Amino acid sequence: DRAPVGRAAYLDYLRAIDAARQHRDRDPQSLLMRSWDAAPFAIEVEGLCKRYGDHEAVRGLSFRVRAGEVVGFLGPNGAGKTTVMRILTGFLPATDGTARIAGHDVFSDPIAARRAIGYLPETPPLYPEMTPASYVDFVARLKDVPRAKRRAAVDRALERCGLAAVRGREIRQLSKGYRQRVG
Repeated sequence: DRAPVGRAAYLDYLRAIDAARQHRDRDPQSLLMRSWDAAPFAIEVEGLCKRYGDHEAVRGLSFRVRAGEVVGFLGPNGAGKTTVMRILTGFLPATDGTARIAGHDVFSDPIAARRAIGYLPETPPLYPEMTPASYVDFVARLKDVPRAKRRAAVDRALERCGLAAVRGREIRQLSKGYRQRVG
């Protein structure tokens, strides 16, 4: 329910995989690659820069990630990984360049961009007095999940994340692993 553009492209990709499986004698790789090449980008970054005075934390970064693709940021401490993530999630403005999430510019259309992305830092910001169920409900409200669908969406999220058994415990009582799942 995050980004219709990304979700639609990913579903097209899955349909292409099914078509490729059904038509193995018709070069399934080419069927799959045509669909993948046509898929829109979930993340597009062009010429991204972030300066703090004379210090360049990020210089001219450009990359694209297609819907459904799994990527990771690797680099030494101080390379700018966290800075880029903060820019992509709208927590920090860039000095130069463009960044789009599911086609939404993070600078000119930040609300739509934020709705299309999820970001989980190593230590998620949580309210320790809440329960996993109340926290996920809180996030669902922030994401504008319709009231009629919210309870089912919360239950589904708790189940998928392995939190159903601890849904009523205070977050402060949970292990670090469970707290990360809640985030």
